Order: sequence, then structure tokens, then C-alpha cells
Amino acid sequence: MNTLTINYDDSSLYIIEKVNDLLKNYGMKFVDDNVNADGEYVNYTLQIKQEKNIYINASLQLVYEDSLSYDEIVRLAYKDIKDTSGFTVVYSQRGEDNGGSLIPGQFVEIQNNMIFSAFITNLA
Repeated sequence: MNTLTINYDDSSLYIIEKVNDLLKNYGMKFVDDNVNADGEYVNYTLQIKQEKNIYINASLQLVYEDSLSYDEIVRLAYKDIKDTSGFTVVYSQRGEDNGGSLIPGQFVEIQNNMIFSAFITNLA
């Protein structure tokens, strides 16, 4: 993974935003801003990440993360959900027999074209 650290100032922020706009044309973006204890940007550790297509409940989602949690999958499936307990989350890789399920607190490494199903199993 390519990484670049840039000290924060107004001119570097402008450059970062312009380069990020260009990278979006190629399905990539910069990630991992660094902030100090006061919440101020002190530098950017820039990592170029490739977007990945995943399908959650048959809906295409574009993500940049290398892994997603049970909670993140449920929230991508049900945008306004507050309580993510009581769901079943299963996944598979398109064209492969491997897959599995997630429970709260677990993460799965994301690969392009993964398929997820998140559905309510506890209505009590």
C-alpha cells in the first residue's frame, strides 16, 4: 500500500482535495486523516485505497475498507437502524464455496464482489 505523510496547512489541504477528486475517477481515495488531542488536523497520512463492490441484500455498495464488522454490515443494509442486535449476517465470495456468518463484535476481510445477507431474526 502506498503511504504519504503531509504536514497540514491550507495549501496542502487544497492539493489533497484536488488529488482526491482525481482519484475518485479511478475508484480510489485518500484515507486516514490524523488529528491531535484538540481535534485539529496536524498531518495527513495518505493511503490510496481501491474501492470494492459488495452486495448487501442484493444492493450494490461501494466500500474502501479492508474489513467490515457485523455492525457496519447491518447499518449498510438498514440505514436508520439504531440497535443492530437481533440480525443474522451471512456472507460468501461470488463464485466460491467459502463463506460464513458474523455475530456482533466480529469482522470479515472484504474482497471485491462479496455477497452479504443481513436479516432480522429476533422480533421480540
